[in-house]
Amino acid sequence: MQCPSCKSAPLQPVRLDAGPPAHACAGCGGHWVASAAYLDWVATFDEPGSARPPTPPSDPDDRPQAVETAEEESAPSPSPTSGRIPTANTAARLSGESAVTRKPSSGVTVAGSRKAKLCPECGHLMIRYRVAHDIDFQVDRCNHCNGVWLDRDEWEVLRRQGLHRDLHRVFSEPWQLRLRQEEAQQALEAIYERKLGTEVYHEIRRIRAWIDGHPERSTLLAYLKDRGVEESP
Repeated sequence: MQCPSCKSAPLQPVRLDAGPPAHACAGCGGHWVASAAYLDWVATFDEPGSARPPTPPSDPDDRPQAVETAEEESAPSPSPTSGRIPTANTAARLSGESAVTRKPSSGVTVAGSRKAKLCPECGHLMIRYRVAHDIDFQVDRCNHCNGVWLDRDEWEVLRRQGLHRDLHRVFSEPWQLRLRQEEAQQALEAIYERKLGTEVYHEIRRIRAWIDGHPERSTLLAYLKDRGVEESP
């Protein structure tokens, strides 16, 4: 197999640190993880690797939903596309000529490419998926053979974040839906903070948390909604 990033370097068998067998590129440092090898490795654990976002669909025929790579780093992620191979227009949006440097919250700097990649195992176009809000890169996956390509240091970031045993769940629609919902909530909170100002915003959040934890929460909310009857002068 040839590296989907370098497109010329052969992939050599290795074993990921605290992980499954894989194939590595000596040139770019990326790793190809076959679906069967990963699932066999995950099956050796008695407990789930993480309690983070949702479990995959119970129906094995449910196709995962992909999140396309945004053109700009600051742009919000679009709604997912279907699990089918993208059209030429979609591939063009996924493509990019320059590599970008990202700094996930783990402190590891990950240099990833925005170029669309072809699966080294079956030749289909791979799709990029969001993993989590505190992980600032996307993972390439082939929706035909279900193999995954990880750029340099991405496995290490996943391992440090406790997501290395949840990678097969990342591509499910429940997981991706959860990410989109959280992203929408974060955007709404940012709007409130801009409108109210940072000091007022944090104070109202403190008050809301106090109300939510109060045993008379319903009464407090009713009081706030009740404007009362104004007395005549």
